[in-house]
Amino acid sequence: AQLTVSAGIDRLEPNSITIASSQLASLLNELTNDVTSNGQTLSYHYDAATSTLIGSLGTETYLELVLTATNSANGLDADVSVTVRQYQPLNPNQTADSSGFVSVNGEQIVIELQLQIQDTDQDWLTNAIPAGHCLGNISVIFIHKYLIISI
Repeated sequence: AQLTVSAGIDRLEPNSITIASSQLASLLNELTNDVTSNGQTLSYHYDAATSTLIGSLGTETYLELVLTATNSANGLDADVSVTVRQYQPLNPNQTADSSGFVSVNGEQIVIELQLQIQDTDQDWLTNAIPAGHCLGNISVIFIHKYLIISI
């Protein structure tokens, strides 16, 4: 799934795409509490060097959300792509609440990401980019810069 982020005055730097630091700790905590695999608690971390959110159990990777960005055709904006790779079954914690960055609705898991990217002057965007992932039995769709991905 992909979305375009509009630049201000300066060109956006694709290699700086990341999950907003203001959200990261809460997001990882909520994923740990709300998304399991066959009742086992997964460990989640974010690898800033590869812009990848990883869910694992021991040494085995269960889930990856990979952020990539390239410059748009106009040379200023950035086309951001979010790739979801699921290697093992994921289950929603049915006792999880539906508030915060991760919510559960039946068998559906919704992960709302706030992304950030710098421009060539190393300024971050004034407002984070909203992007959400819905893990359930639906197709990939965009809704006003929110993306919904089925895995």
